[in-house]
Amino acid sequence: MMSLCLLYIVGTVNPSTVGLVSGVNYSREKIISIIQRKLVIDTTRILWNIKDSVNQLKSLNKAATINNLVVLVRFADDTAFSKTTSQLDALFNDENNPSLKHYFREVSYNQLEVNSVYVNSLQGNVFSFQDSFPKSYYQPRTVNNPNGCVEERFCNLNGYCQYEESDVGIFRIDELMNRISEYINLAFDTAYNYDIDNDNTFDAITLIVSDAVVSGREMLWAHMHTIRKNSLKNKIFIDSLKVKNFILLNNVNST
Repeated sequence: MMSLCLLYIVGTVNPSTVGLVSGVNYSREKIISIIQRKLVIDTTRILWNIKDSVNQLKSLNKAATINNLVVLVRFADDTAFSKTTSQLDALFNDENNPSLKHYFREVSYNQLEVNSVYVNSLQGNVFSFQDSFPKSYYQPRTVNNPNGCVEERFCNLNGYCQYEESDVGIFRIDELMNRISEYINLAFDTAYNYDIDNDNTFDAITLIVSDAVVSGREMLWAHMHTIRKNSLKNKIFIDSLKVKNFILLNNVNST
């Protein structure tokens, strides 16, 4: 049956006389759940190695598993931030409903499994890494946020630069990943293979940062990040694997 909203032009009829009910919508919890899952699926579609791995698997006609390491991240001024494994499984490992695993299993025709592993998981709960800087450190520099970051570093022909490297947002995210790698290396679980193509590079890492209101191209928006700071390029390792790229997602607060 054609939807009623497609049969009438706004302003030409009284909605109540043709069976249209006002205020119909999903619950707040349902909307948040949809946003969470869509954010994970849409953002992680751009994982740098997944597409290549899918194509390689198709050419080899063999199935394989990519392990995605998931890290919860909170900032110096945040209270405790944790998730249950069930909450994260709904986003990443659910085999029967929209999730990261479900998506890649479907598009690869069951040739690719993306299994997500949670850092700092204990008895059904996943706890966060706490950074040494406040959230405002990664947000735009303004009069009210003088310690925030800038988008670009402008230098003239004489070598004078308007800002220091440490002021630039993308470099601050690089440094965040470096601190996270040091944290992970303290107790890294080597039970999983994180280098499916044997290129000595970590296949997939996803950071979920504690609630941050972002607009436009801020550093904490959901995106794939590539390490760009010269002093850290090819120098961030988890175990013996180089970290070149990772996904950064925002937590959606459902409370």
